[in-house]
Amino acid sequence: MNNKKTHVDFHCHISDAYDISYRNGAHFYGFLQRTKDFGQAVLDKTLAQTQGNQANAIAGIVNFDDDRARGLVDKIKREADSRRLGYYQSGPLLVINTINARLGFIASQELVTDRGDVLFVGVPRNIKSRKLGDALMEAKDLGALRLGCHINGVRSLNSEDIKEYWAYFNGVDRTNMGLPVYAASDSHTVQGMFKNYTLFENLDLSGWRGLRESIEGGLRFGNTFTIKSGKGLGDYAEMVRHLASVGFVHGIGLPLGLMKRETK
Repeated sequence: MNNKKTHVDFHCHISDAYDISYRNGAHFYGFLQRTKDFGQAVLDKTLAQTQGNQANAIAGIVNFDDDRARGLVDKIKREADSRRLGYYQSGPLLVINTINARLGFIASQELVTDRGDVLFVGVPRNIKSRKLGDALMEAKDLGALRLGCHINGVRSLNSEDIKEYWAYFNGVDRTNMGLPVYAASDSHTVQGMFKNYTLFENLDLSGWRGLRESIEGGLRFGNTFTIKSGKGLGDYAEMVRHLASVGFVHGIGLPLGLMKRETK
C-alpha cells in the first residue's frame, strides 16, 4: 500500500503518429506535428504532474487497438531504461520509480460497441466483441476496469445503456448516473494529459491486481476527488481539432495514431 496521493488520468489517447495541433510543437505544414520522441514526452509530462504535488501519477495509455497501446507502453519503458530509472511490470501495468514519486502507465482500450464507446483500463489482450454486454463480461473476466466514457456525447453510451449494464461498470464520467464518478482528460495530445484527473489516496502500486482492486474500492466508497481544468473532447474546439486531424492526416496517407494497426 502506498500512502501518497495519486493523480490518475484513465483516458490518454496519445500516440507517436501525426496530429493536427494549434499549440506549440515540431510543426509540419505549419500546423501538423508528430510526437517523435513519444517515450520521452510522455514520461516528462507524467513526471511534471508529480512535481510540487507530493503525489504519484498514473496514465491510461489508450487506443482502439490494444496491441498498439501495449507497444506505446513499451516505448515508455525503453525511455526509462535510457534514463536508468528502476521499473517493474505487472500485466498491463508499468510502474517507474523516480526519486520522489512513482509513475504508472496502463495499457488500455477504448472499444466501439453496438451501443457506443466504452473504456477498458488494463486489458491483457485486445477485446474484439462489438456487443456491449459480451465485451463488458469479457473485460471483467480479464481483470480490466470498465468505465463509461463521454456519456451522452458523440458515438457514446446513453443513460439507458448504463442502467441496463450498471453492475458491470466501475465508474462513469458523468454525475447522476447511480455509479461512481471519475474524471479523465480524453486527451489526444501529450499537452492535454492530466487536464482532468481523479485524485486517489492510498493506492496499491505493488502490481496490477492490487492497483485495480484499490481503484475499484476508491471509486466504490467515494474515496476520490475529480479534478477538472479542461474538457478534453467535451470542448468543442478540441473536438473540431481532433476530427479535422483524423480526416486530414489519414487522407494524405500519414500514420495516424488512432487508426487500427491493420489499416495503417
